[in-house]
Amino acid sequence: MLYESRRDDHLLLVNPLNGHWWVGPQDEEDEGRQEIQTLSAVADTQAPPDYPMMIVAIKNRDCNIDCTYCFAEADKEHSYLTKDELILVLRKVLDSFPHKMINFLFTGGEPFLHFPVISEAIRVFHGSLDEAERSRCRFSFMSNGTAFKKSMLPFLKDYEINLGISWMVPQIYMTAIAHTGEARALSKT
Repeated sequence: MLYESRRDDHLLLVNPLNGHWWVGPQDEEDEGRQEIQTLSAVADTQAPPDYPMMIVAIKNRDCNIDCTYCFAEADKEHSYLTKDELILVLRKVLDSFPHKMINFLFTGGEPFLHFPVISEAIRVFHGSLDEAERSRCRFSFMSNGTAFKKSMLPFLKDYEINLGISWMVPQIYMTAIAHTGEARALSKT
């Protein structure tokens, strides 16, 4: 039995037995259910009970480039979860697994296109946590790097957020990044 929450065109699916969850467009519900089923089957046979949990917090297709190899398939409609919806999802997952280390991974598409919403949700959520809860939460971003700004670095540092950059971005974009001040910020993270 999966927990389900629907908003406009988004769907949240959570397996309350192991914490695997999926957030995505409602028209991809079948794929989301299959992904949770696959992850659950692997976890049930391979992971010990105290194994840290990796959670994909945000799966969106909103992206500023259109790489042919990308699984996210850029979404030009730009639908996204609100700050309050993000906080609710983070809280529900954390409360459902009181003894697990949880890494909330913001991915996409390109999560830095929604940095104001995501960063404010993390600030509010983090501020609501007690010390024990904070010790169990980690946040990560997986980005193509093209929407990253140097001004985002203090936030990433303050909240000890891990940053992964996909260097499989087409060469034309990497060349453009290499000629801006923002590229220097990327190389230091």
